[in-house]
Amino acid sequence: MLTFANLPSFLWVEAIAIACFTQNRLIIHKSFDKTPYELMNKRKPNIKFFRAFGCRCYLLNDYEDVGKLKAKWDIGVFVGYSKVS
Repeated sequence: MLTFANLPSFLWVEAIAIACFTQNRLIIHKSFDKTPYELMNKRKPNIKFFRAFGCRCYLLNDYEDVGKLKAKWDIGVFVGYSKVS
């Protein structure tokens, strides 16, 4: 994942976390015919928000003084999902 996204090797922890997060929501166990997420939470996972690791993302500037001529967004690289929301 890191090589494909041209990201530095110190982001290996985030790459592993994304891989586990994705596997728990997508890979179906043959014996249960459900994903690990379904077995734990008794509902299907929402995968509409999935993004590719290392893709371009836009971050909203939440400064109080953004103003009309300042950039409302910053460009970044996606390395993981928020643990808050």
